[in-house]
Amino acid sequence: MNNRLLQFIFFILFSAFSYTQTTAIKTVPFTYCLVMPTEIEGFTQNSLDKLKDKIIQSASLFGICGEGLHSDFVIYPVITFNDAGSSSGMKELNVLSLDLSIYVKNINDKKIFSTYTTRLTGTGQTSSTALSNCINEFKVNDQKINEFYANASKKIAEYYASNCNSIISKAEMLGKMEKYDEAFALLMSIPKEISPCYEQIIAKSISIYKSYVNKNCNEILIRAEAQIAEKHYSSALSLLSSIDPTSDCFDDSRKAIKQIETLITLEEKRKWEDLNKKYANEIELEKLRINSITEIAKAYYQSKPTTLNYYEVYIVE
Repeated sequence: MNNRLLQFIFFILFSAFSYTQTTAIKTVPFTYCLVMPTEIEGFTQNSLDKLKDKIIQSASLFGICGEGLHSDFVIYPVITFNDAGSSSGMKELNVLSLDLSIYVKNINDKKIFSTYTTRLTGTGQTSSTALSNCINEFKVNDQKINEFYANASKKIAEYYASNCNSIISKAEMLGKMEKYDEAFALLMSIPKEISPCYEQIIAKSISIYKSYVNKNCNEILIRAEAQIAEKHYSSALSLLSSIDPTSDCFDDSRKAIKQIETLITLEEKRKWEDLNKKYANEIELEKLRINSITEIAKAYYQSKPTTLNYYEVYIVE
């Protein structure tokens, strides 16, 4: 699955998830970016992949986790080997012991939100088999790992709630700088379960969106007129329909639609009439705006580099 598809899934599920209950703790689902080392001494690539899959599975009940996702919150493992040994018997077996630590960290301020450590032991006729059996000992759904993610979820929710005003202020500043896509991406990173912050986030998003569409409406109108001149009426209608009713050029967009209403198909005309009804309904209009904001935020995240250097993320505290 490629990064863009993962990011698309992230945004859809991010807004659709409801509270998850595990071990009697209600948690808010978040998206975590998993950052793995390119190599660990003693690990084969198969061993690294196996560990990666186990960590992703362990996080699945509490949100979305994967490599290549964009998130301010990263998960990364740290492996510490203990003294190796062997067992005597009919066949000498390799005995391997290691400590697996997993951290959840905010990549921006380097604050660690939750830590988990477990000791894993494996035996095998070869060191590779012993390591594989060691990783098998990592139980992805035991109580301690669940508590680790639940604790991270709780602390991240508290982080968003306590920083709500500063996030809104930063988005407002970005909006004034006409960095609208970045402002929307910042605001849409707040899960809807973070209440009452989320209500404030939506109000600020729509306020910035009105500025955004007003700034861009003339450009959209020019593009639509060019499409009309080339007799691409469907494309023109699509552009004109995207102009918000609060825009300065909304009346001009309606006049342009009036010019082509006899040149579009009956199906397109019906869709425009349905959209017009939504424009007249404040609740439906807000939904349209939020959908547009989400699409802009998705496009912004897709344009961001998603590669993080493990050794920059993993800083010894």
